[in-house]
Amino acid sequence: MNNIKQLRDKFKESADTLGKAIGKPQSTISKWENKQVLKYEEASLIAKHYNVPVSAVSGHHEIADDILNYAVIDIIDAQASCGNGAENFNPVVIGKQLISYPSLRDLTFSTPENIKILRARGDSMEPTINDADYIWVDISCKQAQSDGIYVFCIGSGIIAKRVRIDFIHQSAVIVSDNPKYPPIQANETDKIEVIGRVISICKMLG
Repeated sequence: MNNIKQLRDKFKESADTLGKAIGKPQSTISKWENKQVLKYEEASLIAKHYNVPVSAVSGHHEIADDILNYAVIDIIDAQASCGNGAENFNPVVIGKQLISYPSLRDLTFSTPENIKILRARGDSMEPTINDADYIWVDISCKQAQSDGIYVFCIGSGIIAKRVRIDFIHQSAVIVSDNPKYPPIQANETDKIEVIGRVISICKMLG
């Protein structure tokens, strides 16, 4: 038997939701789930949607069992601006990323639901973060309590910047790694609306 239902359960999707995502009616998804052998083009449609190997859908390889033990991380469309800001943070899930639990634990002890992946825009954090890099953000971190790179709101936009905290004066300086951008002084750290802390950067190789 194939692994469509197991994958749906893992990604918390109904047959109807999966069907709409790949352009098939719910009845087709149900029919496929009951098939002993899937055609390659059927399995590849679902594999592409979930970003898993075709064998994980068809059940023809042991990775099909292993894949169900992976954490699922949302890829969202909100773009952290590494320049002059972006639209208000209003994330919509546009994809999923699988990561093994041991690898996730190397990054953070937060739950998978608290990790979001989004694409950065702009050059103000170069060379640390380049335009179009993907950043992994821990949204359980709602305060800039230590130095690091954060995604946070300034006015109506969101930006990814480095925060350096002055604990004595309870203030912070928001700086860009690119020296051509001036620092921003924040006199009250609790006024910085933090969306999350950047825990990992996936570099785009040009």
